[in-house]
Amino acid sequence: MKRIEFIAPVEAMRGNLSGSQNGLEYPIADNKAFESPVGTRNYAKNYRPSFIGAKRSKDGLKYFAVKTKSAIGMTVKSKKQMALLGGAGAIIAAILRDKSSALYAATIAAYNVAKTTGQTNAEDLRQWMSGSIMKALAAKRNVVFSFAVTVSETFRLNNPWVDGGAGVDVPITEDSLVRFWMQLANNAIEFTVDGKVGIARNGDNFRQVANSDYNTLGLEVDAESNYVTMGGKYVKNTAGSYMTGVSGITPGDAFITTDVAPEP
Repeated sequence: MKRIEFIAPVEAMRGNLSGSQNGLEYPIADNKAFESPVGTRNYAKNYRPSFIGAKRSKDGLKYFAVKTKSAIGMTVKSKKQMALLGGAGAIIAAILRDKSSALYAATIAAYNVAKTTGQTNAEDLRQWMSGSIMKALAAKRNVVFSFAVTVSETFRLNNPWVDGGAGVDVPITEDSLVRFWMQLANNAIEFTVDGKVGIARNGDNFRQVANSDYNTLGLEVDAESNYVTMGGKYVKNTAGSYMTGVSGITPGDAFITTDVAPEP
């Protein structure tokens, strides 16, 4: 322990005195913390040493330390909790992103009703919605938020990761949809095409993915030949077989693309 003394008018300073660090990169491929490996303690590769001030409450001793590492112990449970926080944040961010949208107006209207009727003391829309959304995401409900605006009108938000909601769709980003897919979606699987991560539900074929709202790779099935394409190129498996609309996708499948058309 290294002691530190301050002169008047400073009594003590606590916490990270070097400022926060954004953009920390973790293994394996300079990822964000959420993408770091599960089951290990992962250290940020680009952490800058920070000066930490502290004060011991029992005797007022002021001391400092230098933090040289930033680590996260990634477990299945912690990854799920991060996904719930991130998923709720993505939904609320999508609502707040366009303040001229009907979705934003409806959400604000519902929040104002909740406040004026004393059904919430939340300071803002984010605080009002976050807890309920996280619980719904954890339960994988198809509606993540529901509030009775009047006796005959209920405001509902659909779950972007679960099909079947009877409310309003929330336009989260594709990045958020893919990032939290494995933790928040039903029967979730991942696959790759030319190294790019695609998402699907277990049992899907290429046509089902191409026609879905989770077709983040822009896959298409030719109406005449039935072959699968991405960006104008044909999709093949690693054995060299061309994929068609009825070709199934299994967890972890890796596909490639080619300019060469299949032989008639």
